[in-house]
Amino acid sequence: MRTLIRWVLPSILVLCVLLQAGDAMASPQGTGLHKKALEAFNDGDYKKAKRLWVQAYTLDREPKYLYNLARMAQEMDHPIEVIRYFEQFLQNAPKTPKYKKLIKNARVHLGNMLKRVGTLRIIAPQTGAQVVVAGKLLGAGPLNTQLRLKAGKHVVAVTLRGHHGETRTIDLAGGDRRTLRIKLKKIKARVIIKRGKLKTPLPRWLPWTGLVLGLGIAGGGAGAMVVAQNAYNKYDDSIPSGNYDTDAYDKGVLYRKIGVGLIVVGGVVAGVSFIGLLLNRPRLVKSDDGDADTKKASLSRPSRPQLMVVPVIGRTTGVAVTYRF
Repeated sequence: MRTLIRWVLPSILVLCVLLQAGDAMASPQGTGLHKKALEAFNDGDYKKAKRLWVQAYTLDREPKYLYNLARMAQEMDHPIEVIRYFEQFLQNAPKTPKYKKLIKNARVHLGNMLKRVGTLRIIAPQTGAQVVVAGKLLGAGPLNTQLRLKAGKHVVAVTLRGHHGETRTIDLAGGDRRTLRIKLKKIKARVIIKRGKLKTPLPRWLPWTGLVLGLGIAGGGAGAMVVAQNAYNKYDDSIPSGNYDTDAYDKGVLYRKIGVGLIVVGGVVAGVSFIGLLLNRPRLVKSDDGDADTKKASLSRPSRPQLMVVPVIGRTTGVAVTYRF
């Protein structure tokens, strides 16, 4: 704790001096962004301060902004960013008395940060392989890149269509330099040819025959209804003369019952046959010389279908239907 205070406290003092120091080459706009960043930093709004200092550096390319960004990243405990900003600062800072102490402090901070991170090189040579590190997509293969990671365990996952995916857990110590090469294995496809026959549960002609028969019965019922209507018209014509044609009336009643019954029966037969036509699709059934794999995959032979239509004529006209595949 004393060691931490001994060199972190002076660094904070140096940062405060740097933040308040202007530069003759800084533009008014860059200086304004710098001041706003200083205010955000003092208020603890590090995200806003970072955004403003990045804008100021983009505008003026002033090395002191890189130093500020690195120190702020330390406050946010982002060692990877600390290293990146300090390295950029050391590359761009002029070797002048003004920057001498800052350069010295930056090297000390950078050395301490490098002890907290490790370097991992990832090689994924296959085209299109998706590489994910710590839940974030790193890129697609072919890939040969290195990245800095905090010391600790990190999960690297690689996936590729048509290949077995692979996941590795890397325990990276501070200062480690590791190389991870992942080449996925192809999924071997197995083609299994199973012998069998395609058959329909019912003979193909049966649903069609039932459909035509049902429509024919319903058509006969419609004809009976026409005969009944003619008989009723004949009875109506005999009313004005007072000589009621009761035979015509009775004929109309009879043919009406017959017509209704035939229409109902024909409609049911046609409807059931139409449903049977939809369900009568070819299915795979085992052949006599099929092997064990074929028998497992094949369906059992369907039972013989049963169809029963029973008309009911009495006070009410109806029909009872039984149809089983």
